[in-house]
Amino acid sequence: MNKLIIQITFFLLLPVLCIGGNNNGLSRFVAALDNIKPRQKVYLHLDKDEYYAGDRIWYKAYVISAQDHKPDTLENTLYVEIISSDHQLLSRKTLFVEQGYAHGDLQLNDSVISGNYLLRAYTNWMLNFSEDFIFERQIFIHNPIEKKLIGRSEARNNRRVNKELERREEQYEFQFFPEGGSLSPGIENRVAFFASNRLGKGINIQGELKDSQGNHIVSFESLFNGKGVFTFIPEPDQGYVISVKFPTGRSRNFNMRNVRTEEFNLRVDNYAERVSVKINRSPILQNQQGENGHPYLVIHRRGAITEMVQLTNTSYPYILDISKSDLNPGVHVATLFSGNAGVLSERLFFVAPQKRPESEISLKRYSEDFYDLQIRLSEFVKDTAAYSVSVTASHRGGILNRQNILSNIYLSSDIVHPIQNPAEYIQGNMAIDYADLLMMATSWTRHSWQELLEFAEKEELKFEKDPGFSVYGNIKPTEHSRKIGRTNFEVTLMWGEESRTKITYTDEEGNFSFDGLEEFGEYDARITLVGLQGSTPEHIEMFPGHFDEESSNLDFESRRMVQRGTAGWRFRRSTRSPKSDRFIQLHDETKSPGYGNPDQTIYLRPEDARHKTMRDIIIRNVSGVMVEGYSIIIRGKSSVFYTNQPLIMVDGIQYNSRQFLQMPPIEISHIEVYKGSSAAIFGLRGANGALIAYTRRGQNPERIIFNYVLDGYYVPRSFSSEDARLRELFFADENYKQTIFWRPYLRPNNEGKAVLRLPIEEMPPFITVLLEGIDSNGQVYFIRKEFETASYLP
Repeated sequence: MNKLIIQITFFLLLPVLCIGGNNNGLSRFVAALDNIKPRQKVYLHLDKDEYYAGDRIWYKAYVISAQDHKPDTLENTLYVEIISSDHQLLSRKTLFVEQGYAHGDLQLNDSVISGNYLLRAYTNWMLNFSEDFIFERQIFIHNPIEKKLIGRSEARNNRRVNKELERREEQYEFQFFPEGGSLSPGIENRVAFFASNRLGKGINIQGELKDSQGNHIVSFESLFNGKGVFTFIPEPDQGYVISVKFPTGRSRNFNMRNVRTEEFNLRVDNYAERVSVKINRSPILQNQQGENGHPYLVIHRRGAITEMVQLTNTSYPYILDISKSDLNPGVHVATLFSGNAGVLSERLFFVAPQKRPESEISLKRYSEDFYDLQIRLSEFVKDTAAYSVSVTASHRGGILNRQNILSNIYLSSDIVHPIQNPAEYIQGNMAIDYADLLMMATSWTRHSWQELLEFAEKEELKFEKDPGFSVYGNIKPTEHSRKIGRTNFEVTLMWGEESRTKITYTDEEGNFSFDGLEEFGEYDARITLVGLQGSTPEHIEMFPGHFDEESSNLDFESRRMVQRGTAGWRFRRSTRSPKSDRFIQLHDETKSPGYGNPDQTIYLRPEDARHKTMRDIIIRNVSGVMVEGYSIIIRGKSSVFYTNQPLIMVDGIQYNSRQFLQMPPIEISHIEVYKGSSAAIFGLRGANGALIAYTRRGQNPERIIFNYVLDGYYVPRSFSSEDARLRELFFADENYKQTIFWRPYLRPNNEGKAVLRLPIEEMPPFITVLLEGIDSNGQVYFIRKEFETASYLP
């Protein structure tokens, strides 16, 4: 069917769908899809896959629109973090993004423990959406001298972890996925499956489908990474059992329970040049047509609708063929809606990126200690920062990357579930079939439509694409502050040589932030708390990132990682981390002198109209007190000092009763009353009791100032000849791969050529060149070239 006619039909149908104020109409789903469009993707090109203790991680960041993969020119700030498997946030860098590009580096300590670590990267804007789609990449860090340094407790813990991993490796799981999410009786259905161990690694199995009476229906076996598919025609009101034989020889039965049945069946066949979407109708459930109405078939990708058609007066099966030349590469979704906008079936399918013309990469000797890496791009965009290049030296060749920029941008970044070795689904003779198994066997549903509808109805987003980065902090109010109604504090930030200033206020929980900062490197900052009379907070703490989990979808505290298969790690939220070195206790440093435990404390609010005079306050609030003229009597008309007046002190200075009673109540923060034994702390002066008052200006300082050294935008290092020199570790450990050249911005000339001079004093056995990039038109580049130097170089 002509695409233009389909699109025109869709827009003509929209008014009909909205007639009568039908908020549940298909137009709401279209609006929900439209809200996906502003989302972003982030990709980090790393110089290599695995690292050793003491290495430096070099990376180039690409911040792009999720819709068309063009660089996001409105984003200025990117956060890059590395987290250990024991949920420790090791480092966070704030990068300045220019025209969608940024780069940085991260030094690993010599004492870092061997294990899996997670790199994640995100922008402020991405915090408005699900954390499932922020950039995550697992890396493994080796520490060859760890065995000499590891303590007994760590060794015991490692043994426990290894035993647990061995146990999970021998435990098996089996999942099945009816195509489209449901079964339709009376017609052929496809069911995908995924067999794995508890670590998420696919395993080879054999299986058999039987009915509830034990009759054989179909046999099947896994085809790739534990995934496979079988077809059968389900009968109404019939139960089915899947019998699976695992590698150990053990068999186990799985009942096909709780599977939805639908009148319509959705099937997608992915061919080399086209995608065929087939809608069939169950002859047994045709009487539901009146309830569901005529269904709509919608093909969409990241909010962009490619095809949409209503199946009216249609003879089934209905087949829609779409040429892959009309589809952008990436994950697409075929959704079958009922006439009243219910989701009947949904199926993902993947369109791989087209192969680009071959580019040329050669390596030639320039001098005794230098080699020229000559690059010629067949297709390129000049005068941009679209490309980055890493060159690594190794003892072995033929090791392919398990993931790359193509697999991430087009596949992993659009799938919620982790993918084992995603690069295998992009290139190769069987890539189309393997990718289709992946689409069916792990993620036959892409969106929670209810969540999309709720998101579409949001009035505003929490996080904007503001220029600059933010500084976050918390000032916790004391109970005293809460009693007098003071939970918001004024905070001033002064920074830079030009003494630039920003002012903000805390919320009810004491959180505050300063936005739009654009400092590079470390900078001196002065934090001032203003107007603190009578309400000194308990503490102030500065944070490197946001910590309010309720205001974003991303937990900024360290989070516990548990292994989610061999593809990566999954986060679990943990409690707040311990107090940081930027935690300063205020209440202990600035609190009032304190005279023990008073019998009564009276808090005065300045806006309280009842407090007209101090006489009224004393009479109404202090039990057992007498006020006669300018005399105050607490303990009766007898005293060894021949006076009945209590001790009266204001901000530590002794007052007589006349002075005290003539004070304006608005100046008083609170009054402490001591009687009997509690007044003994004042000695003979407190024999008649004591009234200890604190003024709003005198109880605490007018302001408190703290000086910090804060981190601004990270200033990356430049890769040097010293970094390129082969380390002693390279010669001692044959598994070590070393980066000998890193260029985050490769700018080819008008002919697409670039020459990179490599300082190589001693030629390694293998050299691998990796070029990745995304240009201003949204084109994604991936070029990998390996040189076996003994046979290649003269």
